[in-house]
Amino acid sequence: MSMTLLARSRERCARLRARTGAEDGFTLIEVLVAMVAGLIVSAAMGAIVVTSVHLGATTTDRVDANQQGRIALEKIVQQLDSACVANTAAPIISNGATGPVGNPALSDGTHIWFYTAVAPGQTVTDTATLNPSLVEIYLSNGSLKETAYPWAGGTAPAPANTNPWYFSWTTNVTSYTLLPNVAQVGSTAPIFQYYGYTSPVGTLSTTPYSTSPSLGATNASTTAQVSINFLALPTDDFNALNRGVQLTDSVVLRLTPASSQANAANAPCS
Repeated sequence: MSMTLLARSRERCARLRARTGAEDGFTLIEVLVAMVAGLIVSAAMGAIVVTSVHLGATTTDRVDANQQGRIALEKIVQQLDSACVANTAAPIISNGATGPVGNPALSDGTHIWFYTAVAPGQTVTDTATLNPSLVEIYLSNGSLKETAYPWAGGTAPAPANTNPWYFSWTTNVTSYTLLPNVAQVGSTAPIFQYYGYTSPVGTLSTTPYSTSPSLGATNASTTAQVSINFLALPTDDFNALNRGVQLTDSVVLRLTPASSQANAANAPCS
């Protein structure tokens, strides 16, 4: 009887050993294939994450550039809209004489001089006679800057006037940065372009005046429209993946429509 029990015990142990030995594991090749598949999936997920981060950063930078650029553009347009401060007085200046010593008033593609009644930091007088400020806006080391010189005396800019406008070059002068990061479109396109009226038709010309080497006094005196065009860059000044935003606007420097008469002066601000 004991022998029978012993035999049964041995038989059970044998069956258990057989079952245990039959539990197969992963081979080395299977483990390697699984690792490679895992790496591929991880790489794909990583690429998606990186792309999403880059797209998000690009969108954020474009929004930033657009907001800052539009504020600067609005300030320029507002001042040029208030540039007709006296009847028939051309607001754009490019004569080389007006301006502080060492900084002649010469307007060109990246630099504009003009009179305005709403210069930043300057007092606006609510009188019949406006006392304008002389403003220069210019591109300097990747920034768009502005300086406003306050009116100091005089009554008109006309050369024949014995008491023309004159401005303070040192007292109450305000200077600040309109846009800290800006570039010319295509790296060479002018920021400012100037247009006159055709003669005798009396419509705005589609061909801008030449600004090489400067606008010149004659063309400045007949400039009836100024267009502004620049590339606003984000705060970090990073322009990869087209993060800059091109902004464009124009201002007509005229209070009445141009005349089609052949003998009409068609002067700005008339």
